[in-house]
Amino acid sequence: AEVLEVGAGRIVEAAEGSSKTDSWVIQELVQGPIEYATSMLVHNGEILDLICTRYVFESSEYVWPRVTEIKQARRFFDAVPVAHFMVMRAMLVGFQGICNFNYKVRPDGRICIFEVNPRLGADLACDVDWRRARDIWERMDGRLRQRTIKEMTESSQAYPIQRN
Repeated sequence: AEVLEVGAGRIVEAAEGSSKTDSWVIQELVQGPIEYATSMLVHNGEILDLICTRYVFESSEYVWPRVTEIKQARRFFDAVPVAHFMVMRAMLVGFQGICNFNYKVRPDGRICIFEVNPRLGADLACDVDWRRARDIWERMDGRLRQRTIKEMTESSQAYPIQRN
């Protein structure tokens, strides 16, 4: 299938070979080369731990996987900004398990969430250092204490909000 470019004020045109009955998923284009994946360990809606991965791509407009990551710019954070934490936390009321959020930060600092996956994400499974991932699994088993909200939102540990 062809990738359709959708921008402000433009109309989506059907790709060659598609019909009006084909299913399409249209997502807002949020410009910027930085994307985040935050995985959270949650028990009865309470966040016990999180790890955030920042990915930087070569283009500010892209459709995954048709983009190249600048892997040496990849970073990991044990905290996220308070405002971002609160948005994700509000979506996890009553949830239990691992939850993965994929998002970008808008120019005004708000997050634009693309995906919420109630499962292990590739960031935690493949990209995060295995020792840090082990901490999450041990916390899940009750071997490590729960991290506090302050620890998970401490500004010195969180990613800086990139403003365009």
